[in-house]
Amino acid sequence: MQAPSHDHFVRRLESFTDIVIGFSLAEVGISLVVPAHPLDIFTHPTSIVALFLTFGVLFRIWWSLTAVFARYFVPNRLMIGLNCVCVALTIFQVFSLQMWLKFNVSTVDDLTAARIYFATAALTLATVACLHGIGVITCWRRVTDVVRVFGVRNAFDAAITVAGVLAGFLITVGDGMPVSISFGSAVAVVPSNIVIGGGIGALLAPPLSRLLTRLIVRPRAQNADDTVAAPVTVTT
Repeated sequence: MQAPSHDHFVRRLESFTDIVIGFSLAEVGISLVVPAHPLDIFTHPTSIVALFLTFGVLFRIWWSLTAVFARYFVPNRLMIGLNCVCVALTIFQVFSLQMWLKFNVSTVDDLTAARIYFATAALTLATVACLHGIGVITCWRRVTDVVRVFGVRNAFDAAITVAGVLAGFLITVGDGMPVSISFGSAVAVVPSNIVIGGGIGALLAPPLSRLLTRLIVRPRAQNADDTVAAPVTVTT
C-alpha cells in the first residue's frame, strides 16, 4: 500500500481545521442566551459585543490559516503541532465566550471572564504569528519575494496586536477598572486596560508591520536572491 503524500495530508489537515472553525462559528450563535425581553439585547448588549468580537477573531484565524496552508505550510511536527494548538484555542475561545456571557451579572466575575476571553484571543493570534513566521522562514528560498513580504508582514501584524493585548494585562490603567461601552442607555463592561492595550496594538499593527517588513524582509530577500544567483567560479 502506498503511503499518503504530503499534499494529501495537508489537504486533510486544512479540511479538519476548516470544519472545527466552522463549528466554532456556529456555536457562537448557539451560545447566545435568549433574553427575557427583546429590548434587553440593546439595554444589555454584552452578548452582542462579545458575539461580534468572537466572530471577528475566528474569521481572522480562519483567514490567516487559509493563507498559511496556501503559501508555505510545511507538514513537520512543529507546524502541525502549532496548527492543532490554534484549532484547540478556537474551541476554547467559544467556551470563554460562554463564561463571559454567563458571569456578566457580577462585576468581578464579568471582568475575570473577560480577561480569560481576551487572553485566549491573544494566545490564538500568537500561534498564528508563529505559523506565519516559521512557515515563511522554512520556505524562504522556495517562495517569491511577494510571498516573503506577505508572510513576514502577517507575522508582525499578529504579533504587534498580541503585544498590545499583553501590555494591557501588564500595564494597569485605572487599576484595571471596567470601561463602559455605551449605546444610549445600554452599557457593556470590559476591562479597560485590555481594551486600551489591544486597541492601540490593533491600530499600530498595520503601519508597524509594513515598516518592519520594508526594513528587514526586503533587504534580506535581495541578499538571498543575490546569493542564489551568484555565479560559481572554478579555479584550477
